[in-house]
Amino acid sequence: MNVNTRTSSVLFLTLFTGTIASSIAFSDDTEPTTEKPIAFEVSGTVESIKQQSITAGTQQFKSLKIDAIVEHGARVEPDMSIIRFEPEAYEKKLAQSERDLQLAEIAFEDEVFANNQATQQMELDRQAADRDWDSAKEAFANYMEVDRERSIKSAEFNLKQSLATLMNAKEELDQLEQMYKEDDLTEESEEIVLKRAQQAVESAQFRHESASIQAKRTIEQEVPKTTERQKETLQRAEHNYQKTIRALEINQQRRRIELDKKQATLDEQRQNHEELVNDKALLEIHPSFAGILVYGELQRGKLSDKPPQLQIGSTVTSDQVLFTIMNPNELQLRLIIPEANLSQVKVGDQCTASFTSIPNQTFPAKVKTISRVPFASTQYDCVVSLADSILPKGLLPLMSCKVAFPEKPKLTAKPAVKKRQPMVLKKVESASRTTQSNEASSPEELKEGSLNSIEVKKGGEEK
Repeated sequence: MNVNTRTSSVLFLTLFTGTIASSIAFSDDTEPTTEKPIAFEVSGTVESIKQQSITAGTQQFKSLKIDAIVEHGARVEPDMSIIRFEPEAYEKKLAQSERDLQLAEIAFEDEVFANNQATQQMELDRQAADRDWDSAKEAFANYMEVDRERSIKSAEFNLKQSLATLMNAKEELDQLEQMYKEDDLTEESEEIVLKRAQQAVESAQFRHESASIQAKRTIEQEVPKTTERQKETLQRAEHNYQKTIRALEINQQRRRIELDKKQATLDEQRQNHEELVNDKALLEIHPSFAGILVYGELQRGKLSDKPPQLQIGSTVTSDQVLFTIMNPNELQLRLIIPEANLSQVKVGDQCTASFTSIPNQTFPAKVKTISRVPFASTQYDCVVSLADSILPKGLLPLMSCKVAFPEKPKLTAKPAVKKRQPMVLKKVESASRTTQSNEASSPEELKEGSLNSIEVKKGGEEK
């Protein structure tokens, strides 16, 4: 009976201790908590979704003088004249442009005629150059094929003829000398005839020597030199021909380019005159849609710090922004988001808008666009839309506003806690409490002895 009581007590303590150990065990999983960021508010401007910047837009009439103009802030309609310019200066410029265009067309026609004449003259010069070149080639061919050999043969023939003349003179002298020995002529007559024959021989001898020298010079000197001169003459003729043809081609190209250039200038002048004619329709401007008109150009939905001073008699330029027309029925809010708050704004985020002109009221809004590239240092463009159904009454473009971005829940994580192993209770028999006789013990003794004999194991190690 005592043994059963002790055993029951030990089992009870084991179950109780295991329950405690299970209740103090931890998990490795992270427990999410929320941490609210700081909300922020930025200023902005009410902006018309549909707006139009208006310039005179004239192409050639650059300086315009205002003859009539609507007031700043006026409500305008599409068929309404919002500005009119004085026409006197325009009419004067148009008349001058017409005269200049007529003179330019006459000058161009004269240039076309001169170019045609020059083209015909260049063709004649080309034909003359071709003839000169052909003549040079023919002269060279005649010399190389005919005249060169003819010069050599002429020298040889002259030498042969002079030799024949000499031989004939000598034979005649010999015949006379033999004849005079046999006839009855007086000595005086013989002397005269023989003297003349002797002179003829000497003359023939001299001419033969001259012919021999001339033939040698012709064959060895004059013919080679003349051949080289003929080759040089042909080369010079070829160079002159190429130079002439090149000059004609360049001159023709230059005249063609000059004519094309003057044609382009005339076309440009015609286009400028046509644009000036079309500028007449822009001396009076009408808006393309109804809305509110303000002077000058808007910068991010705001008026310039120095809007233009437009009045009757003022002079403006064709590309100057005169007006901006805004549709007051379609509005949005234009904001500047600091870089520090950029990560807290996303497209589609809900926010709250309030307006200086409508105190003590707020209106729901939603982020429409957010730029990721700054338009200025650390400043990012943001557009917030308003629901058309809740568009505040009396809200107009250019009014100021404030947009508050509410606090957002943000998930944070606590540091992970290592999971603890449950305690294991083990019964150990005490030498002081265990006897072989199984001696009975009181409940108090059983309880005290059991607690003292508990060993705590953690992770399989005895403690």
